[in-house]
Amino acid sequence: MDQELLDASRYQIYSVSLDTRFADQYYPPSVTYPQDNCSPDTGTADVMWRMPHTLRNIMRVALSSVELPEVEYLFSAKNGNLNFSVSVGGGPIQNLTIEAGNYRSTEMVTELQAVLQAAFGAAFTVGLDLVSGKLTFTHATQPFQIWWASSDPTIAAQRREWGLGYNLGFREKVVTSVGSGPYTMTTASILRVQPAAYYLLQLLIPEPVEAISHRLADGTSIPVFAKLVLRENWYHLQFDDNSNLLRKEYTFLTPVNVSTVRLRLLDPYGRLVRIFDMDWSVTLEFYEVKNSRTYHAIQQSYGRR
Repeated sequence: MDQELLDASRYQIYSVSLDTRFADQYYPPSVTYPQDNCSPDTGTADVMWRMPHTLRNIMRVALSSVELPEVEYLFSAKNGNLNFSVSVGGGPIQNLTIEAGNYRSTEMVTELQAVLQAAFGAAFTVGLDLVSGKLTFTHATQPFQIWWASSDPTIAAQRREWGLGYNLGFREKVVTSVGSGPYTMTTASILRVQPAAYYLLQLLIPEPVEAISHRLADGTSIPVFAKLVLRENWYHLQFDDNSNLLRKEYTFLTPVNVSTVRLRLLDPYGRLVRIFDMDWSVTLEFYEVKNSRTYHAIQQSYGRR
C-alpha cells in the first residue's frame, strides 16, 4: 500500500531495509553437517537487527522485497540423500555415497556410474532416457539389489523424500534387478535434480508473527510470516518483489512497539536453510498509527480487557 492511499495524519509507512551483512546478531544452527564439505555455517539464515530507534504504535507489517541467493545443496547430509547400499550376485552389502552438491541430470548419471564402477567394476552402468526422464541401472553379468533409503532413520521413515532413491525416481526403498543378463533396474518416476520450489520466512519482533500456518507431514504446523516462491535454478539470485498474489503482511490486533527484528529462513520441512554463510536482504514496511485518537479507538475496539 502506498502512503498516498493513507491519511497521513493518522498513519505513516516506514520502509526498513535489512541486510544480513549488517546484522547485530547471528544464530548458528545447532546441527552441523561436515559431510557436505563446506565451511561452517555462521548463522546467516537466522539473524537479528536492532532498530536505530524503537518503532512505536505499529499496526501492520508487510514484506516488500527479498533478494536471496539459492545456494543450498539438494543432495546433502541434511537432506539425507547421499547414501545407498548395493549387493551384487548375492554378495556382501556395500555402503556407497555420492558427493554432496547440486547436479544436472547428466552429472548425476556420471556420479552414480563412477561410484558404482569404483566399487564393483565396469560391468555396472547407469543410463538416462532423455525422453522419459527415467534412470536405468545395468549390470552386465550378475543380478543385484539396492537399498535406496537414507542412513538417517528419521528421514528414512518419511513417507516422501526418504532418501537418494526418491530423488532418482524410485518409489520402493529396496529394489531388485530384473532380467537374465544383462540385469537391469529402472526408476518408476523421473529423476529430480531441481532445487526447492519455495522457502519460508519467519519474522520475530520478538514474538513470531504468524501470517501463514505451514502444515507438516505429522499433522503439526509451524508459524511463518511469508512463503517465498523461488523461480530461478540453484546458484542464481532469487527476487521476490510481491509480484505474485501471495499475501505477505500481518495486521496486529492492537498496535505494538518494534525495537528488534529477527528473520529465520526455513526450508519446507521447517529446518534452517543451509545457506553456506551467504548474505541476503529484505525490505519491510511498518505502518505506524500517528493519531492518538485513532490509537485509542483501536485500543478500545480490540484491546485486551
